[in-house]
Amino acid sequence: MWNRIRTAALVPDLRNRRHLLAFTMFQKGISFLYNGQERSAAAFANIFEKEPIDWTGPDLTDVIVKMKKIKESEIFAAGTFFADEVRDGVVRAVYTRGEEKIVGLFAIGGGVVGADTGLPDGLYRNLYSGEEIYVFQGAVPIGEDPVIIGNL
Repeated sequence: MWNRIRTAALVPDLRNRRHLLAFTMFQKGISFLYNGQERSAAAFANIFEKEPIDWTGPDLTDVIVKMKKIKESEIFAAGTFFADEVRDGVVRAVYTRGEEKIVGLFAIGGGVVGADTGLPDGLYRNLYSGEEIYVFQGAVPIGEDPVIIGNL
C-alpha cells in the first residue's frame, strides 16, 4: 500500500517520459519530483525503507533546467491555465493573460504527430528547444522535444 511505482517503470519510453516531465513542470504550481525521477530511476520504491537510487539511468535534468527557465515568465504566475487532450497521447496546455498566450504541446503517449495549437499561423520560437517552428492551419508537428510557443 505504501510502495510506489516510479515514473520510469510506468512510462518506459524515454521520449514520452521527457514530455511527461516537461508537462508536469509546465502545469500551474510547484512541481514535484519523486526520488530519482531526474535520473530515470525505475526500481519499485518502498517509502519506509532506505533504498539507494540508481543514478546510472538516462539524465532528465536538462528538462528540469529548461522548464525552470521557461516558467520564470510572469504569465505562469498570473495567467489562467487550461489543459486538454487534443489527440491520443497529446496534451495541450495553455496559459492566457490578457492578450498574451503560451501553448505547450506534449506527446506523452505517442510518436511524432501534429497537434492543434489554437494560435494564428506564423513563425514562432519553441521556448523549449530554441528552434523556430511554423504554425500552419493552427497546427505544428511534435517531434523529440515538447513544443512551447506563444505570443509573449
